[in-house]
Amino acid sequence: MKLGRGAKFIAVASASALSFYASSGLLAQGERCALTLLILAAGLWMTEALPLAATSLLIPLLQSMLGIQGFREALQPFFDPVVMLLLGGFLLAVAVDKHDLDEYIAHQILSRFGGDARLLILLTMLTTALLSMWISNTASTALMLAIALRMTEEVRDSRGNLSKILVLGVAYSATVGGLATLVGTTTTAMAAGMLREMTGYEITFLGWSLLGLPITLTMIPIIWLLLLTLFPTDVKRLPTLEVELEMNPRQRLTLILFASSIVLWATGRLPEPLARLL
Repeated sequence: MKLGRGAKFIAVASASALSFYASSGLLAQGERCALTLLILAAGLWMTEALPLAATSLLIPLLQSMLGIQGFREALQPFFDPVVMLLLGGFLLAVAVDKHDLDEYIAHQILSRFGGDARLLILLTMLTTALLSMWISNTASTALMLAIALRMTEEVRDSRGNLSKILVLGVAYSATVGGLATLVGTTTTAMAAGMLREMTGYEITFLGWSLLGLPITLTMIPIIWLLLLTLFPTDVKRLPTLEVELEMNPRQRLTLILFASSIVLWATGRLPEPLARLL
């Protein structure tokens, strides 16, 4: 039997109310309210009795109404620098995906090299890591897997290891690439935020990249060599991609905004002459 949203909402609300009364005498009033809100929010997210965004926006309102926090304090995390950084990264990623700039970049890189199988595998992994530095790991993996598997369609691999290398290489490269920047994956930004809260030290976008990028550039060749060793293949050549794509005006504008954002993230502010002009 499939429950409607109304029934799900009533069930979740009843469970959260029950937890409030069941914890009487065990927890302080504020703790009971916080526990109730936690169960309510988790239940609404899991059941989707309300749209996910609506549940998220409902939390600070209920925090204020239940006396857990003041309304100003409840809204403060929404405007945390880490959240704004992630929001900017997400908006850029949407623009890149909408105008197929990521596909254009991937095709341009992979089409400029010969068909040496090992080199193309490494190049595919590096391209995946490059994209994963700026868009989500899932999006970069999906894009690069489609391109990588297209290169193997006309190749006969007696051992069947080439596809394994490409699939694992793309997956691992996306994960490692996300470590290189603060917007590569949500975990890096959250780690920077926790570091600031716990120690008072605020790491900059450039500072994180100076630490993360060398790790990425070191790990990619290591993963590449391990995959070639663990899954040997007798394929020596892969067909190069034939690129007929041309950058359209929207892609150019997106690329300009993308590059400008990277510069501002790295420097932390506008150049002095431009700041005075604005």
